[in-house]
Amino acid sequence: GVDLCHALREKYRNNIQCIALTAHVLPDERESLLREGFDVVLPKPFHENEMLNILGLLSHEDIPQPDEQPDLSMLRKMTMGDEALFHSIVLQFVEETTEDVLQVNEKIERQETGDLREIIHKMSGRFAQLGMLSLGGRLHAIEKKLIAGHRIEELAPEVGKAIARVNEMIMHIRLVTLAQFH
Repeated sequence: GVDLCHALREKYRNNIQCIALTAHVLPDERESLLREGFDVVLPKPFHENEMLNILGLLSHEDIPQPDEQPDLSMLRKMTMGDEALFHSIVLQFVEETTEDVLQVNEKIERQETGDLREIIHKMSGRFAQLGMLSLGGRLHAIEKKLIAGHRIEELAPEVGKAIARVNEMIMHIRLVTLAQFH
């Protein structure tokens, strides 16, 4: 990928946009890719809207705006102005939550109540820490129902709606918060 980027830059100069698609990129690796000539590093998995936004085919007005916004002010205070640390924590949140969404779907399919409850519990805490008390509370309510013995099939529609909101928030954080680092 880096060699191709160099060759394209040499041939087309700055008339192109080079996007690195990669999984689990660490902040140092991201910086290295940008130094090598890439304009943007897009971590996988990504949503179609993220790619369209990077390509300029989607404006911020087209991005669904969730009714509840994350409050990253406490995280900014905790990272004491260290933007690289702040970025890495937000990126880790996005990556872990994206993985959790995949796991939720798998656990529902396999009817693994205990594992599903644990994942929902982690996600609930993460969103509450970002000041998203409504979504955190919604996930916590699902967790309580699982603890109380509700069956997965009866909770599946509720879980599906909550996961749809989680995906909206992941996209919002990626496009609005992480886009500042490009």
